Amino acid sequence: MFTKSFKIITVLLLIIPVLFLLVMAGGEIQELPRIASRWFGEEGEKKSPVPPAPEKEQPGKSQVEEILEEEEFHLVTLYYLHQDKGFVVPLTRKIPRVEGIARKCLEELVDRPELREELDVYGISPSLPAGTEINGLHIEDGVAKIDFNSSFLNYDKEKERLILNSMLCTLKQFSSVDSLKILVEGSELEKFPGGTPARVALGQEYRVNMEVSEKLNEEGEEDYTEVTVFFLYRAPDGSNFYIPVTRVLEKQENELKASMQELLKGPRKRPGLFSNIPSDTSLLNLKVDEEGLAMVKFTNELMNFRGGRKGEELLVNQVVLTLAAHPLVEGVKLRLEEGEIDQLPYGTDLTSPHLPPSVLNYY
Repeated sequence: MFTKSFKIITVLLLIIPVLFLLVMAGGEIQELPRIASRWFGEEGEKKSPVPPAPEKEQPGKSQVEEILEEEEFHLVTLYYLHQDKGFVVPLTRKIPRVEGIARKCLEELVDRPELREELDVYGISPSLPAGTEINGLHIEDGVAKIDFNSSFLNYDKEKERLILNSMLCTLKQFSSVDSLKILVEGSELEKFPGGTPARVALGQEYRVNMEVSEKLNEEGEEDYTEVTVFFLYRAPDGSNFYIPVTRVLEKQENELKASMQELLKGPRKRPGLFSNIPSDTSLLNLKVDEEGLAMVKFTNELMNFRGGRKGEELLVNQVVLTLAAHPLVEGVKLRLEEGEIDQLPYGTDLTSPHLPPSVLNYY
């Protein structure tokens, strides 16, 4: 009995000073029970304040992706047509979570007034003709077999390769898809309206914005090296897009070095693309450590860039995206010929690794 009374007196002695401080500070009396309950249990036992558990980190995910997950949206990359320059443009968009995500992505390529208006500010347009409908979609053994209605055939024949490229690139973001087989109204086509053979599934010959070296011997199909490099496109509204270009080269001993050398050559066959890397920059060295960090060394001409801080970010991401297209590369560290240079002209840090953007062209 004495022990219980002593506990009550002790609790009161602790509460009275708190009450006095609240009154002196103009606090509300009714706040006292809430404050006291945070520190004392039902039997007057003192509790240690427990900080909220930190949120689990999600490596490689941006804040945008995390918010979209909470809101139950998918982030998907859709490939649309540049209106007149002859290349496809990846655009990351959010769409509601659905079971048939591959089908939904294809539907988002179909021309409709509101989509055309949305894309027009970027100088791009829907890939599939208005009225196109998907009668069926089945994915098996890496082949996505799509049955369209007859409206699918109403596209511009001169853009046929780009349209096929757009569909295959959009579907290949899913690991279950390697190639594409197209039917129309349930029947196979001998060839597409522009003359492309249609009986065989479309595969690696439809890589994104593909360019084949003139030096490549077409008879030696296995004797080639394929690299993906990233150039830039500035939309009419001033937005900057990273544009992947696949270059098929004669066989190279070092694929990573070949990709960097192709990047330094700049765009060659596609008007509308440009590079922020100074044209006289050369590659000095490139190696990848066991942890996937690529260390790339350029000549000092890289310091000649004069396009501002944002332009400098685009420059760095061109390098990082190109190298990160290789499965062994997780991050990239840039160095210059003169090792004491630790930043680019507009302040971009060269002492720490750079990671590729987690979301490509999200507008």
